[in-house]
Amino acid sequence: MRWFASGAAAAMIAAAGVAGAVEQDPAFGEWLVESGSAIVRIAPCAGESACGAIVWLARPKDESGAPQTDAANPDPALRERPLCGMTFLSGFSREKPGVWTGGQIYNAEDGETYSARMEVRDDGKLHLRGYVGLPIFGKSQTWTRAEGDRGGCKG
Repeated sequence: MRWFASGAAAAMIAAAGVAGAVEQDPAFGEWLVESGSAIVRIAPCAGESACGAIVWLARPKDESGAPQTDAANPDPALRERPLCGMTFLSGFSREKPGVWTGGQIYNAEDGETYSARMEVRDDGKLHLRGYVGLPIFGKSQTWTRAEGDRGGCKG
C-alpha cells in the first residue's frame, strides 16, 4: 500500500510537470496574423489541447457600424455570432514544444473548416498550415508575436 501511495504521488508530480510544460509552450500567446487584420490568442484548452480565439480585429465593425459576424457560417444559427472573441483554432495536440498537429481551423471568410498544424520556427514566428486531406493540399500563413495593447475586442 505504501508503494502505491508513493507511486501515485510520483505520478501526480510527473503529470503536473507535463501540464506545466504545456502551459509554457512557445505557441501560446498572442499572434498578429499575416495580413495584420487580427490578433489571435493561442492557449491551452480542453485538457492538453490548444485552441485559438480572435482577441482583436483591425475592423471590428462592418459598414453599418455593427460588430463583424460569422456571416458565411453554414449553420444559420451561428451567422450572427461576433468574430471578435470567436474560437476558430481547436483540437491541436502537442507533438513537441512549439509543434501542434491534428487541429482544425475555421475560415470565417468561406465558412469552411480545415485540418491544421502549427509550429513556432527558430525565428520565433508561428507557421500555420490549413489543409484538406494532406498538408501538401493547403495554404500557410506566418504569424508574428503581437506587440503592445491594442484594446482587445472593443470597437
